[in-house]
Amino acid sequence: MTKPREKTHEELTAEIEEGKKKIRQFENREKIIKQQLSVEERKARNHRLCKRGGFMESLLPELIAMPDEDAKAFLRLYLLHLPQIGGEKMNEYTFDYVERNWMGAFCKTVLRNEAINYLSELARRRDWEKSLDTLPQAEMDKLYTLDEYPSATAQRL
Repeated sequence: MTKPREKTHEELTAEIEEGKKKIRQFENREKIIKQQLSVEERKARNHRLCKRGGFMESLLPELIAMPDEDAKAFLRLYLLHLPQIGGEKMNEYTFDYVERNWMGAFCKTVLRNEAINYLSELARRRDWEKSLDTLPQAEMDKLYTLDEYPSATAQRL
């Protein structure tokens, strides 16, 4: 029986490099497959959310016109008072207590949004307007006019 030929150092090095290349290819393929899986999961989640959102809007058409925060507060208030299978409430809070908390949250949201609007308006004005103190004298000289009337020039002569 003949003994197999031993590989040379260059052949072994090439084989190692080929093995490393295949490992990198498989790792890249794994990344691609994970990205595809992530995209598919995201598509499925988006589809599920759209279906459920459409179902909610078909049951409660008032949600369509509501801002997101109001719709969230409305659904939270509504769902807190649904009876469970046994007929009991989901929690022991009274409707008045929950309604006051909802109204308080709604008022805080309105005030927060008004504060954001006010601050963004101030920032817009600050970016648009210049302070007269920062203008150089040459610019200041351009900011005024002097009216001359015929009667005023005749009196000077």
